[in-house]
Amino acid sequence: MIAAALALAVVLAFSLISVAGSSKPAESMGASSPAELVSQPSTQRGGDLKALMAFDCGTWDPAVSVFTQGCLEVQRLFLRQLVTFSPGPGPTRLVPDLARAVPTSSDQRTWRYDLKPGLRWEDGRPITSYDVKYGIERAFAPELAAIGLFVKNNLVGADGYSGPYRDKAGLQSIETPDPLTIVFHLSSPLPDWNYVMAEPYASPVPEARDTGANYGIRPVASGPYKFAEYQPAHSLSLVRNEEWVRSSDPARAALPDRLEIRFVTSNGERDRLISSDAADLDITGMGLFCRRSTEHITRPSAATAPSQRGPREHRLAVVVHGGQAARQRALPTGRRMGG
Repeated sequence: MIAAALALAVVLAFSLISVAGSSKPAESMGASSPAELVSQPSTQRGGDLKALMAFDCGTWDPAVSVFTQGCLEVQRLFLRQLVTFSPGPGPTRLVPDLARAVPTSSDQRTWRYDLKPGLRWEDGRPITSYDVKYGIERAFAPELAAIGLFVKNNLVGADGYSGPYRDKAGLQSIETPDPLTIVFHLSSPLPDWNYVMAEPYASPVPEARDTGANYGIRPVASGPYKFAEYQPAHSLSLVRNEEWVRSSDPARAALPDRLEIRFVTSNGERDRLISSDAADLDITGMGLFCRRSTEHITRPSAATAPSQRGPREHRLAVVVHGGQAARQRALPTGRRMGG
């Protein structure tokens, strides 16, 4: 099923943020992970989060996104979709994002979404159904070498459509009767369509700010953070998007004021940076390979009283299973990223 394939990819990619972003005991959510609850959950806002990734994603264009661990997590910080995956441990489920609700369809061929009013881009312009349509149509553009197979294979009239750069009329199977309504007409029933709409390639894009193949260098933010500075293959700095409304987005905690992400290819170097408190977490979850890492992340400094220890001194070991192997990774408890 499409839902199973998409959910598996996204759950693996969001696992770090999801575990860090929930204060509920895992048993109440049906979780089976060894990381059953979050130690010292926090709702305190402010501060900087220093993160690492094993690689740069190459582009941050939602139309070109691939299901790569770490990339989806970071995109979740500045991109929103009609619906999204709920953060936190437990069974995978969808929750409203830009849309008011996760819709149902009686025939599973016609899907209608009503957008929340008052949503705005980082430049203050309203986010509309036209932006959602345009963003999805970009997935058809050969100039972008876009992904979006589930969109391309299921919309009426998608065969032969070459994207908005070449066909200004757009797809007739995506209707936008008003700025807050979008309707999709599918070629055959698809009960998992909501899962398709939760993927990055279903993110809105403002046509007036689209820079084509260069959009991935500086995408426009609809989520809680926006680009401050991006140095490909080196670093990415994200700061608060002041136009983001917290009450419209319960899926993202967005506690830090700023996120500094460094791309560090060496596993050992990422281990060293985390162990020395020069970084807070490895978003790609590929660090902390050495045996003594378990001791480091599960035992706070004995020289500091528990009440005085800062968030970097309290570490939570999170085990994410992948086939026969398990990766252990550390994150500062009480800190949350986008979810």
